Amino acid sequence: MGFFSRGTLALLAGCGGAASIAPSRLQMLKSLESRSPWVRLGAHVRLEDDAYGGCGVVVRGGAVAAGAALVSVDAPLFAPGGAAGDVGARAAAAVGAGPSDADVFAICAAMRGAETDDEARWAPYRAALPWASLRESHPLHWSDADIAAAAPPGGAARVAALKGLADALEDAAGRAPLATAVEAVACGVSRAIRAPRSKRVCAAPFLELINHDAAGANCAFREDDSGALVAVATRDVRDGESVLVDYGDDERGDPKTPDILFAAYGIR
Repeated sequence: MGFFSRGTLALLAGCGGAASIAPSRLQMLKSLESRSPWVRLGAHVRLEDDAYGGCGVVVRGGAVAAGAALVSVDAPLFAPGGAAGDVGARAAAAVGAGPSDADVFAICAAMRGAETDDEARWAPYRAALPWASLRESHPLHWSDADIAAAAPPGGAARVAALKGLADALEDAAGRAPLATAVEAVACGVSRAIRAPRSKRVCAAPFLELINHDAAGANCAFREDDSGALVAVATRDVRDGESVLVDYGDDERGDPKTPDILFAAYGIR
């Protein structure tokens, strides 16, 4: 999921050693689940490799009734302080943007490694982000020719605007190379979520793994009075069915047109 307006710690204890095999992203995500009591999967809800070369959310071992909580994030990762917050404020000031955009920049910086004031939660989340797949799938990493061939009307201009955000983030971060800033923006726009009630932008582990399907969506995101974010089943979800949401759903106050869906997620 995403928006449009950008010292990792070891994750798996006991997996170290010079000869050890690097854990898969699915393994890292499952470890993140075990280490993060503020993130909960509902009954019969599992994380699995998906058809797109990434990870998704699937119902296994029984159906889930309409209205049930599929994924709950009790404490979303809202805009951090620390070095990431400082970078966000400088980047927003450089482009004449306000506090909301400063939050976006801070989250992007935190995703790519800038230190936060809550590293106990940010570090394991950051370690499980899909950097390799983003370099293949996100339009920010494509050539101009590939963008022109794939983009809907207005899509190329949206990607160019995102590149402008990466330039601002690079300048604000000081020594960060442009490639790192581009990765940060690509990750931020494709993974962060705007909370439906408070409208605050945040990172929400596992909610961001729910894939897009406008016609086949079977859940919607809700924000309760405590600030928790929940993916709620909008109909009965069958055993073996993927959990899907409409990224362009404007009930959250964050409508996404085809050009934004393309620029933020590479959806064509």
